[in-house]
Amino acid sequence: MTDSLALERYASTQDPEAFAYLVQRYGQMVYATCLRTLNHTTDAEDAAQDTFVQLAKSASGIRSNAAAWLHRTATNVSINRMRTAGRRRAREVAVATPDRVGDATQALEWAEIREAVDEVLAGMPDADRALIVQRYLVGRTQADLAAEHDVSTSMISRRMNAAVKGLRERLRKRGVLAAAGTITLGLSAEAAVAVPAGLSAGAMKVGLAGVAGAPVAGFSKTAAGAWLLLAVLVVGVVIAITQLIPIPDRRDPGPDGHARSS
Repeated sequence: MTDSLALERYASTQDPEAFAYLVQRYGQMVYATCLRTLNHTTDAEDAAQDTFVQLAKSASGIRSNAAAWLHRTATNVSINRMRTAGRRRAREVAVATPDRVGDATQALEWAEIREAVDEVLAGMPDADRALIVQRYLVGRTQADLAAEHDVSTSMISRRMNAAVKGLRERLRKRGVLAAAGTITLGLSAEAAVAVPAGLSAGAMKVGLAGVAGAPVAGFSKTAAGAWLLLAVLVVGVVIAITQLIPIPDRRDPGPDGHARSS
């Protein structure tokens, strides 16, 4: 199965197998992207779940590379979560885990670089972003990508180098100075981060629900509102009918034919 076929099948038939294919293929990349921005495992798992909810809602409208779309969405979801919660906790966690890069100062610097990389990637041209995401975040080989694009590995290598160069240029304009090797090594290392056991199962609940945009469990507010509206309409129709149809006077008639008052 290909990404485009999986998207098409899920959008048209809500096929859970198609959704499972995308979750299994990109769950690790999505979670790692969220974790780089949020630096908190629970928040990252929640953000990854939200990303797959957005995938279910938007499957029929995705025209770009699925990996690139998921990366951009995961980045935006994570940034919105961080802005809501504030940056303080993310920075504290980054400083509190210096073993990832050597010491607290370097950890803080790398946390800032990770965040900047994801934000810059989200704004890059689709083709360049897709190559970087597929190669360094998903972990696919250049040979695999070359076969997919029906070009030589040397051509993919040149395109990859140009894409990384474009990423560096954008980072430099933001004042983030890092060698391409540092960036790609860091991204590749974090692509291997362990994914929480509940993430794939939780994301798959979205696919199994089969209705884009509907809550995974429970009774949706939209459905509840629809039923309430229907009930109001039915009551209104009943009231209207009772007003139009005269109700006969069932009191017993008196000797003169007129109804007796009680």
